Amino acid sequence: MRISALALLLALGLTACDSADPVPYAAESRTGEATVALGGTTSLDGLSVTFASVVTDSRCPADAECVWAGEAIVSVALGEVARDLRVVDPETRSEEGVRIGDRIVFAVALTPEPRVSAPAGVPPTLTLAAYPAP
Repeated sequence: MRISALALLLALGLTACDSADPVPYAAESRTGEATVALGGTTSLDGLSVTFASVVTDSRCPADAECVWAGEAIVSVALGEVARDLRVVDPETRSEEGVRIGDRIVFAVALTPEPRVSAPAGVPPTLTLAAYPAP
C-alpha cells in the first residue's frame, strides 16, 4: 500500500512538471506592443495608453552587483482606467497583468536601465504588451 501511494505521488508530480503545457502569456501570443515616453500617449491594441509617471524604480543598476534585482512600478492610464503596473516578464509573472475589456495589459520594459555610471536625467520610456484575455 505504501509503495502504491508513493508511485501515485511520483506520477502526479511528474505530470505537474510537464513542460508541454503552453505558457499563457508567451511572446508569440501578443496582440500588440507599444513604447511610450514619459508623459506621452500611444495606442496599444486599439487602447489609448498614457505613461503618467514612474512611481518607484529600485532596479539594480546594470553595471552593479546586487543582492536583490529590485523592481519598477509605473503609473499609466489605460483608456479610462488609471493603474500602477509593476514592470514584469508576463511569462513568469502572469498575475501582474491588468484586464481591460478582452485583453490583458502588462508593463514589460522600462528604459533606460539604471546604471551607476550613467548620468541622471534621461527621460524614461515604457513598453507595454497586450494579450488576449483567457
